[in-house]
Amino acid sequence: MEKIDQILSNIYLKLDVVVNFLKKITSIELMTKLNDLSEKVHATLIISSVALTFIFFLRYYFSGYDPFLAYAITAPVGIIILAYLSKDFHKACSNLISSNKTTLSNGAILTFNAILSLIAFFLLVLAGVAQLLSGEAITAFTFMLYALLLYMSAGTQFNPSLLNIEVTDNSSSGEDFVTIFSTYLKSFVYFEKIISAALIFVGALTLLTTIFDSSKVFNMTWAFGLITSGVAFPILVYLTFTILWFFNSIILSILSIGKSR
Repeated sequence: MEKIDQILSNIYLKLDVVVNFLKKITSIELMTKLNDLSEKVHATLIISSVALTFIFFLRYYFSGYDPFLAYAITAPVGIIILAYLSKDFHKACSNLISSNKTTLSNGAILTFNAILSLIAFFLLVLAGVAQLLSGEAITAFTFMLYALLLYMSAGTQFNPSLLNIEVTDNSSSGEDFVTIFSTYLKSFVYFEKIISAALIFVGALTLLTTIFDSSKVFNMTWAFGLITSGVAFPILVYLTFTILWFFNSIILSILSIGKSR
């Protein structure tokens, strides 16, 4: 039995090496750089989507779609106004993380979720490459977007301090429950600017293909939906978190009363 236990221990040690490698490729430094990069490209993507929107409607106006002349003016202005209204929500989303601390008695569940997320990430990357090689660029980028979300999720699970989650022995099972089921929500908020930029990018890419390929003109609904969702994303995230966190706050308040007795 001791020999079998030793073999199993050696296997676990090898797997620990793998997990440590996964932690390195999702380190706090990489997550921070990813967030900083999104801030640098976000404004560029908004301006690019505005320009592409104008070019798209003007191109099809000259192709005989007369109403598109009015859209060439109103649609870009609408995107700019929406971007202006949502800009302050980026900071508001950041404040949601810093002002809502949660605790967890053990980090095992976070490691478990992170590893599952990374397995799904690698599978989606492979699927995305396969789609790209088969000529399905939009589908490939969609897969890559989902893969990016899973990668970011793993990064925050391996580094709970990014989400203002503290692993402490003083955490009750009730507080663990709240933290476990709110981790993905917090990750959603933490990386909202990256997700926003990704949505705008995919929407702009889709719009670009319709400019050069008239057979795909009706993809414009999907393209503008992505661009609009991306620009308005911080507002949607802020409202979603605020509504859902209201119920978590009630639970945490009840638990704090029990702890104080």
